[in-house]
Amino acid sequence: NAMFCREPVSISQLSENLLGEREIPENPLFALTFDDGLRNQFDNAVPVLNRYETEATFFVMGGLMDGSWAGDRVHAYMTSEQVEHLSRLGYEIGSHTVTHRNLVGLYNQGNMGGALDEIHQSKVKLEAVTASEVTSFCYPNGSSNLAIRQVVSDVYKSAVSTISGRMQTESMMYSLRRMRV
Repeated sequence: NAMFCREPVSISQLSENLLGEREIPENPLFALTFDDGLRNQFDNAVPVLNRYETEATFFVMGGLMDGSWAGDRVHAYMTSEQVEHLSRLGYEIGSHTVTHRNLVGLYNQGNMGGALDEIHQSKVKLEAVTASEVTSFCYPNGSSNLAIRQVVSDVYKSAVSTISGRMQTESMMYSLRRMRV
């Protein structure tokens, strides 16, 4: 039934819709997001996404692609070659900081410089790998505050949170809602 069809979009496309920079399609939108740049997302989700020609955004930690950071020592992370491959396939690559540090924690400790580095350097590293502008951001653990959102808004076009919800508005550009599945 066409009445229940939904159209997949990346977070950057959703942002363009919310800002009136892109025509909103007739069907409701949905955006698939994948956090952390996990290797199993590349191995398992990408073949399914390719098969169904579905848009998606992968939020990757810029410091993990070169193997210089061990991450959480539990998961395997995508390499820079895999991130570049996703970008070439047309998937959006978004920033998830350099090393997933808690930005609000850094701010509360008086280490705004550390938070700034996490926000800025991830973009630089990801853009070097993808040769594309990175416009979407995902807060580590979904946490932000007004100061962190302000910095993110100076660098990125939009940001996603872990606040649950399906409705999005322009006023939510730096705390877009998501539903965990």
